[in-house]
This record gives sequence, structure tokens and C-alpha cells, in this order.
Amino acid sequence: MINPFEQNVLQDNDIKNIIDNNIFIEIWMEKNKKKKITYITGWNLEDSLLKTHIQNIKRKHGCNGTLKNDKMLMFQGNQIINIKQYIINNGIDINNIHIKG
Repeated sequence: MINPFEQNVLQDNDIKNIIDNNIFIEIWMEKNKKKKITYITGWNLEDSLLKTHIQNIKRKHGCNGTLKNDKMLMFQGNQIINIKQYIINNGIDINNIHIKG
């Protein structure tokens, strides 16, 4: 018996390749007088998933963070190395992460 839903089923590796090819995450830091702010763009996830990741990063690294307009994540302090490691641990290839500046 043929199941019509099985014809277009992608394997886990295929899905990972599609996700990896469409993601280009940029991380950079700006300095405002004495304060440093770390920004992340390009992590194309739903807002609810991004908020979950923000909460995890805030708890793990003791910093404040928020989701700004158009899926831009913002964290207080110089969190570039911490965030890069967090993103890699969540399955994003290191080649898809670009650090500006």
C-alpha cells in the first residue's frame, strides 16, 4: 500500500543541509561610551524559539538580552565568544557564523 505522505519526506541529513545552506549568522559588538552591546542577526527561527534561546543565554552568561525588530538579538556586554559557542552547540555549522569587527 502506498502512503501519499511518504513521497516528499526528507531525511534528517537533507533537512540539516537545507538549514545550513540558508543560514548566515552575523555577530558583532558596538561600544557606546562605556557600555558594550552584542548583536546577532540571521538566525532565522520563529520568535518563540528565539526568545527561548535568549532566555538560555541570559541564564547561562548572566547578561540581559532582548529580541529587537526583524529578528535581531541584542545582549549586554561583550558576549561574542559565548554566543558563538552557544550557536555552535545548537547545531549551526561554524562556517555559517560570521563575526564582524
